[in-house]
Amino acid sequence: MSALAPRVLSDAELEALTSWPSTVAHSDLVEYFTLDVEDLRWARSYRGAATRLGLAVQLCGLRFLGFVPDDLAETPTEVTGRLAERVGVAPSALGRYADEVDGRLRRLYVAAVIERAGWAGCGPAERKRLGDWLLARALEHDDASLLFGQVLEHLRAERIVRPGLVRLLRSVGEARVAADKEIHWRLRPQLNLSLCAQLDALVVNDTELGMAPLVWLDKGATSSAPDSIKAEISKLSYLREMGADRLDLSAVPPERLRQLATVGRRSTPKALRAMPPERRHPILVATLAGTYSSVVDEVVQMFDQALAGTDSRARHHLAERRLAEADANIERLVLLDEILDVALDLGLDDAAVGAGVRGLGPDRLAAAVRGEDERLPRDGGHLALLEARFAHVRSFAPQVLDALSFRTSMASETLDAVALLKKMNADGRRHVPEGAPVDFVPARWQPYLVAARAANDENAYKHYWELCVLFALQGALRSGEIWVEGSRRYADLASYLIPLADWPKMRAEVAELTGMPVTFAERLDGIDADYARYLGELEVLLAADDAPVRLDDDGGLHLSPLAAEVVDPAVLAVKDGVLARLPMVPLAEAIIEVDKVTGFSARLTHAGGATPRAPELEHRRNLYAALIAQACNFGSTRMSELTGIPADTLDWYTEWYLRELPALEAANADVVNEHHRHPLSQRFGGGTLSSSDGLRLPMRGKSLTARALSRYFLHEGVTTYCHVSDQHSTYGTQVIVSTDRDGLYVLDEILGNTTELPIIEHTTDSHGQLLATFALFDLVGKKLSPRIAKIADKPRWRPHPASRYAQWPLAGPLLSVHAQIELIDEHWDELARVAGSLKLGYVSASLLVARLQAGARQHPLAKALLEYGKLLRTLHSLRWFTEEAFRRRIGRQLNKGEALNDLRRFIAYADSGKEKYRQHEDQSAQAHCLTLVVNICVLSTTWYEQDAIDAHEADGHEVSDEVVAHISPAHFEALNPYGTHNIDVAGILGRGGRRPLRAGKAR
Repeated sequence: MSALAPRVLSDAELEALTSWPSTVAHSDLVEYFTLDVEDLRWARSYRGAATRLGLAVQLCGLRFLGFVPDDLAETPTEVTGRLAERVGVAPSALGRYADEVDGRLRRLYVAAVIERAGWAGCGPAERKRLGDWLLARALEHDDASLLFGQVLEHLRAERIVRPGLVRLLRSVGEARVAADKEIHWRLRPQLNLSLCAQLDALVVNDTELGMAPLVWLDKGATSSAPDSIKAEISKLSYLREMGADRLDLSAVPPERLRQLATVGRRSTPKALRAMPPERRHPILVATLAGTYSSVVDEVVQMFDQALAGTDSRARHHLAERRLAEADANIERLVLLDEILDVALDLGLDDAAVGAGVRGLGPDRLAAAVRGEDERLPRDGGHLALLEARFAHVRSFAPQVLDALSFRTSMASETLDAVALLKKMNADGRRHVPEGAPVDFVPARWQPYLVAARAANDENAYKHYWELCVLFALQGALRSGEIWVEGSRRYADLASYLIPLADWPKMRAEVAELTGMPVTFAERLDGIDADYARYLGELEVLLAADDAPVRLDDDGGLHLSPLAAEVVDPAVLAVKDGVLARLPMVPLAEAIIEVDKVTGFSARLTHAGGATPRAPELEHRRNLYAALIAQACNFGSTRMSELTGIPADTLDWYTEWYLRELPALEAANADVVNEHHRHPLSQRFGGGTLSSSDGLRLPMRGKSLTARALSRYFLHEGVTTYCHVSDQHSTYGTQVIVSTDRDGLYVLDEILGNTTELPIIEHTTDSHGQLLATFALFDLVGKKLSPRIAKIADKPRWRPHPASRYAQWPLAGPLLSVHAQIELIDEHWDELARVAGSLKLGYVSASLLVARLQAGARQHPLAKALLEYGKLLRTLHSLRWFTEEAFRRRIGRQLNKGEALNDLRRFIAYADSGKEKYRQHEDQSAQAHCLTLVVNICVLSTTWYEQDAIDAHEADGHEVSDEVVAHISPAHFEALNPYGTHNIDVAGILGRGGRRPLRAGKAR
């Protein structure tokens, strides 16, 4: 094969693309192998039964395969039989076609077939257009496998007969080479001699740094200590000196820039130095631009985290002080009781009262007097405790302010104060000038400034004012009131939404996507109908004596816990009999078997678009080993000992094949889709309901994403937040900060779902729900149905005056709070724009909700979102009270999520499941590897459980739906992730089937 023809296909895949499949699905038979009247008239115009049938097979084969099949002897029997019946000849006639039609006549017949089908051959003109089309795609990305798949789809769409595969692969290689040259040409205005010299210096070891600058730039921070912040700021300065903040890369498609940056970050300096300049320089330019945005985001995040840590320590000290004060106040209260006893004694005159109080003891009275320092201000001394840490804050804050460019889309006194503080830092001023902004200072902190100014203590005034500025900036950055130039995460809030200029023409499309009416009045009619239905049902229950929901004498609502379900012992016996048949399956074997059916490994392509250098079986063996090492938390060294594969090979495969989240998500989708289609999965659930929950993982070492959470971690840890369908498959995975509310992230993976699961409804526990998420779920056409702790004690809102609900005398008064529906109505169009932005991928729900809910002055859109969420959570509460079946269904789904978490812990058992990676990108990649392996285990177990059910029923024992409801593919007793891993790809693939079941015993 030519050097320009990349090795993107295995021998088996090449053979599959040049021949008929072993079987043709019925749906394909109907779609592609049906001859209309004109087709029949054309076929019957030729003489000879063999010729007629052969031409019919070739005609339909072209439409189905994309090329005219040459070897008709391999035609599947279902195709031959169907077409023979239609043409009116015997199926055996096809066997004579090769003998009756010689080479020249065959070429003429092929041309006639192409003309009849309305297709075109791939001649010089078509090849020229195909080359131009391929070049345009290669400019977007450099993935040879994806390009090859795209060109096959393009040929079919354009009805061009597919040329030879070697020629097609050569065209892909030529397009990739041409794309590299085109990108270099487009970036030539940026690549002047000075910049090229600086780019080349990036991959040469620097004696001061002790490494190549490119490696230094890629080393992310692991803590928010002042020295770490300054180190990141030094990277910003370095990048700005190179002009990274001024690069104009708009001539190159964003996806290609991302891919180039990926190659730059993952390649060694030595590998980059070996590349020709026309390839090396675009890679390094894209890497610089991406690194600049990442470092800006990291500096802002570290600034926020450092301030939050200072505030947290101050609050902790404040809490300890208040406990100490409480102990001291006990003696004061005892003394007060004694004084009151004397003062209220009516038998004593004033002189006797005074004598009695003094008689309690002058030492006790003096000790009870509070000094000036004990008489705390409104905030309990919070700002004073922060001021005690002022030196720590000053060790990083001026550098952060100087390094970042802050902007706002509205008048902001906070930003004015930040600009003044930056100027004061630059000028070295030690006092705050008269007239400095102070209106942004919270009321609880204003007394500090007043007192300091009154005492003429300019030093204290500056400390207090500067701290107020920094914490106001922190809140404004979180809410989006202030944004940072060059940042992706802390960009202008308006940039996350559909542009206002585009919204009018997109409004109808969004309404169709979400199913939401154009006006709030229409939506309110539906909400009112649901209120009436649930209130009517609740009224009946409250009037009954034995209902699970009841009112106490004070009008308080109470909901009895669900009684435990009683399972028939016979059902459990059948379930145990089925599970007893399952064989013990090694983890590597399950991965190989699942890949054989799903082909998920084809999605795990080289991040730089390169093709595997190792032979196919060796490549897959290395890939599986790297995947197991990530999923089981082994690490490359231990996995090398378990498999005999060199550790550096495993590291290389991990870096280049298992770090791209889109590739891992696509591989996972292949496995989930295969599981979704399985008949047993359909008995588990329809794929319309899902749940999400967090798996808490302790952290080994420091990380910006790690947080202390004493309930789960001895020190610090992270959370893997997973979305699980009612079929037990995991379709979404995120690594989040453990102290963040789960509800911020609950919608992300549902909107980003690329599997075939038709998710409609979602459930979580209390931490996964927010009023805003209730609203957003409804706005995008989904339903949130969480299990909320102490739901009967939560407030319930009504959209109309209380008089409207008088017809339900027991249930109506439970709606005790009035929602501001006028605010919802006023912002309904903006809420629809938010829904469209989420649905079309302009912004993630977690980022948007976090921004809208943050800040002291809440965004008007956030207020409307909360008011709408109040109505929807109230409807959910009413349904929860009235439908026991609904409560049980939600409980069962949450239990499935817990079972999947147990399976995750079972697989990721090495090093007690501790998270080893310090960077969020690496943590996310490992979490996705674990999810992929978990889904592989679920699919493999489902196959074996179906085999066991079939065997059990063959023995005369019925396996009912009730039994299946108690069988879970998260069952891991028959999986073996332990011991050495014999990844015998050839042996397992050549076995011809799955492992035999264990001998079953009648139960």
